[in-house]
This record gives sequence, C-alpha cells and structure tokens, in this order.
Amino acid sequence: MRDPELMIELLEEMSKEQSGSLFVIRHHGMSEIEEARFHHVELLCDVGLAQQKSDSSFRITNTGYDFLGAINQDRPITFSKFKKLLQEGIELAESVRRVIDFVNGAS
Repeated sequence: MRDPELMIELLEEMSKEQSGSLFVIRHHGMSEIEEARFHHVELLCDVGLAQQKSDSSFRITNTGYDFLGAINQDRPITFSKFKKLLQEGIELAESVRRVIDFVNGAS
C-alpha cells in the first residue's frame, strides 16, 4: 500500500541534507517501519522523484524538488489533491505531474 505521508516525509528528509541523500539500508530482520521506508523510497525512484545511488543510498531529483515545492505551496490543498488522485486510482507518476501542473496554473 502506498502511503502519501511517508513519501512526502522521505522527500523532505532528502531535501534537508546538503547532498540531497538518504540512507535506507535493506537487511535481514528489518522492522515493518524500515521495510515501509525502503519500499516507499523505491516507489519514489519508480516515478523519478528520487534516484538510487547505491544499495542503500538514494537522492532526491530535480523533479522531486519540484514536487515537494508544489506540495508545500499550499500544503492542505495540494496534499489533499495528491491523496485524492491516488485514491481515485490515478498512477503515482500522473498524480505527481497533476499536482505540479495544478500549482503552476495548468489545471
């Protein structure tokens, strides 16, 4: 299951680091929280919001910064729009694009 709050949290963690990186180590006996974080970083990579640098290192991409900026533009409205798009079954990449377009006045 995708967790929009966790995706945003992970992007925010990356954006706060000087290198834009986050370390999420996959190991035997991971807790549910660790597994969820790793899985959601992979989802961010799937849609180009993050990029995997090594087995355990990920970095936010330019598109990731654009999306995070869009979400934070008017957080209650944009985050609600993002969650609604996902609930409607809109693919993650398309939901991201629509939120960025929404903030930029395209829809």
